[in-house]
Amino acid sequence: MSSSASWPVSGFAGTWNDSINGILTRPPLGGALATRPAFLVAFVVLLAVALMAAWGLWKLGLVMCPLLVLSISAVEASPFAWQHHWVWVVLWLPFAGVEAYRAGHRAFGVILGLSTLVFFRQGYNHVGAYVTRSRGEVVVTSTSGFLFVDAYQLVGLLVIASSLVVVTLRRRELQSPARTR
Repeated sequence: MSSSASWPVSGFAGTWNDSINGILTRPPLGGALATRPAFLVAFVVLLAVALMAAWGLWKLGLVMCPLLVLSISAVEASPFAWQHHWVWVVLWLPFAGVEAYRAGHRAFGVILGLSTLVFFRQGYNHVGAYVTRSRGEVVVTSTSGFLFVDAYQLVGLLVIASSLVVVTLRRRELQSPARTR
């Protein structure tokens, strides 16, 4: 199997790779995107966006939320991450959710809280039900299969994106001329 990373480890495209590299190396995105340049671009963009989001959340006075974003980006950007690597994210989610909710970012807090549920996927089904193998390659059999197999990564990206939205909306609110003190 081809890999978008340069490390000499086999199985990057396996369903057990819960990093952005896993998304890039297995279908439906695999193939053309399973290259080192694609991984490097995804790596740089992911880390840049996550750092911007974390810094913005920090400037809003949040502490747990920026740490959550940074831990997600560390797991997402690695060439490979198995389920047990995501335990560091799962531990932050509920606490960061409560912090965001209490700070007045209610929707963001709810997103963080509900995101915790995704990490119990091994309790309600197993990945093999969503993929098959053809000539040794993982073949995702449906859109729901793609969403299920890549649930950790997709939730991580959702959290990073929603944190950037929170920061952007707060900046606009602070810069609004109609705002009074």
